Amino acid sequence: SDVYKRQAEYMGTIEDAIKWNVHSNTIRNLSSARVSVPPQVVEKTNDNGEVIGYEWKVDLMQSQKHWAGWFTGLTKSFLNIQVPKVLVLAGSDRMDTELTLSLIHI
Repeated sequence: SDVYKRQAEYMGTIEDAIKWNVHSNTIRNLSSARVSVPPQVVEKTNDNGEVIGYEWKVDLMQSQKHWAGWFTGLTKSFLNIQVPKVLVLAGSDRMDTELTLSLIHI
């Protein structure tokens, strides 16, 4: 949630939103950000209907109370499934301790 606490509520341009995602390491690849960020923002207008910038479509902090329920025990469940697995991550620094330790023991 630290990333989203620092998240700008308002961006002057879509390019500002793209740059924020790349600089915050939310998205690590500029080309990927250019594809995935524009659909996440909407135009912000003034009372005259003039576009004055952009804001996020969804306030992710509204769902924060559910995050623990979504992710608690997820790694353990994944590791305990007795089937072949393939894990694709954006980077190894995004693995939790349990997953990191399990990969060391393989």
